[in-house]
Amino acid sequence: MTRSATKGFTLVELLVVISIIALLIGLLLPALSSARQAGRRAQCLSNFRNIGQATHLYASDENGFVPREGNENYAEERGGGRYWSVSHVTWGMGFRKYLAPRSEYLGNYHNPPRDRGDKFVNAPVYRCPSHPNKGHNVHYIINGLRFDRAGVVNEGNYLHGSGRYAHPIERVVTSSTMVYITEFEDDESNYFVNQLYQTSWNSFGDRGPAGWLDTWRAVHVIGQYQGTSGRRTNHKRHQTGSNVLYLDGHAEYRTDNYILELNNWDDKLYHMQRDTDR
Repeated sequence: MTRSATKGFTLVELLVVISIIALLIGLLLPALSSARQAGRRAQCLSNFRNIGQATHLYASDENGFVPREGNENYAEERGGGRYWSVSHVTWGMGFRKYLAPRSEYLGNYHNPPRDRGDKFVNAPVYRCPSHPNKGHNVHYIINGLRFDRAGVVNEGNYLHGSGRYAHPIERVVTSSTMVYITEFEDDESNYFVNQLYQTSWNSFGDRGPAGWLDTWRAVHVIGQYQGTSGRRTNHKRHQTGSNVLYLDGHAEYRTDNYILELNNWDDKLYHMQRDTDR
């Protein structure tokens, strides 16, 4: 009796199979990468929507006012003299209690302890899964720009401070189109991590790192990254654009061209140097 020999794969056939597998992997990896990026962008957008809800909860508790520029100091006239004062709480602190269970809330956001630093605003909803710098607990930044007229940003002076003060939402006619909160820069040099996050309050009421999570100069939006004196926003966090929260509470993904256009940051409150009356 003869036994038929079992025929195996030849070297050529094995190479063909390996080539097909490699080709399939090459085709699938970009799709998987895009799916992961889309998932991270969706999670980030969900964070913005939650912050939008917190914005309106805060406003309902604060006579309609919402925070803007972070270190909100202004020179106030009283009895013929001027002195520095603090107007309103920074956004990261103000919204914190609406974004985490009370058991995780670290205390009175108007008077946080000095030793808490960045941990005071440490909430998962403040972190974008696409932000590369793990030294940051807050990955978003607010619009604190004050415009004198269309296209012209008032970058501050002794009499009027250096940004837009807190004001009622209802006064902003561009609430559905004005960038309110968007993505913070990567902080490649770790300037914010190594220096600003080690800073406690100063004499003007800047409450540690939360006071730096804002834009109040045009260069913070359209400039090059150079630590705190350059660009603070990232207009391409998610490939060709970033997520944006608007004052009316809705959030959406916008392309980099939209974010880099200063007119989209304009609240058109040209005649309101201070908005502190309640």
